[in-house]
Amino acid sequence: MKKLSFFMALSAMVFGVSAQDVVLDFTSNAVWNLPVGAANKATAVASFSNGNYSITLEAVSPDGYYFNSTGSYLMLGKAGAKLTLPAFTSDVEKIEVVGNSGASTATVMNVYVGDIAVSTATTGIVGTNTYLIDANSQTAGTVYSIKVTSAHNAQITAVKIYFVASQEQVATPVISPDGGAIDQPTMVSITCATAGADIYYTTDGTTP
Repeated sequence: MKKLSFFMALSAMVFGVSAQDVVLDFTSNAVWNLPVGAANKATAVASFSNGNYSITLEAVSPDGYYFNSTGSYLMLGKAGAKLTLPAFTSDVEKIEVVGNSGASTATVMNVYVGDIAVSTATTGIVGTNTYLIDANSQTAGTVYSIKVTSAHNAQITAVKIYFVASQEQVATPVISPDGGAIDQPTMVSITCATAGADIYYTTDGTTP
């Protein structure tokens, strides 16, 4: 007689639901309607929307912000300039700022909540700049600002926001028939209500 036993591996007990992300694309000005060209640059605080999300831009005179139609990017500069994101309804794990290929390699930026830096500053805006948000500042509803802190411009083509992966408890598996000694050929089924869960079992009572 063999006694059927089961054990759910730790890796199957808890799993993360894939994090979703938001991409704010600044390679086109068709939806944002930013001021176009250096001749029309602005410094005053103003809000802009792409239909789904609204951002706020501001800069310090004589520098400013505007859409560069030749290079297709948001020009944001210099020290004191910032891009404030909307408050998201999910916890934010990291923010990526993608810079134009011809952007400055000396631009220093960081992510702030108010006047408090909540990540580690980066130098150089070319390519992808990653800001891992401090665990104490990841809460949904928090308003983040991307600030330039050096005397250099930022040429931004996109901002990507990544949410913290949610955790879900896997349901207890159901054995039918419900265990005990089996002394003849028997069809046994093990099912789990949680889609995608892995179930491990043994027939000798050991931990699989």
